[in-house]
Amino acid sequence: MTSVEQLIVEHEELDALALQLEAQVRSAEPNLAIVLALRARLSVELTNHLSGEDASLYPALASSSDTHLAGA
Repeated sequence: MTSVEQLIVEHEELDALALQLEAQVRSAEPNLAIVLALRARLSVELTNHLSGEDASLYPALASSSDTHLAGA
């Protein structure tokens, strides 16, 4: 099970990757190899993160007795 703390850490890591990718793309002479590597890493990390949320966070929210969290 993915903990909330782990999801927060993953959000921070995804933000950092996105900022690296943005900086590379905005640079005067972007390095295509670096851009592609960052994009691939971001894709993998984001896919893994979303899988973790799907497996643990959303079911927990849906089964919550708090109707606002459960989406009632």
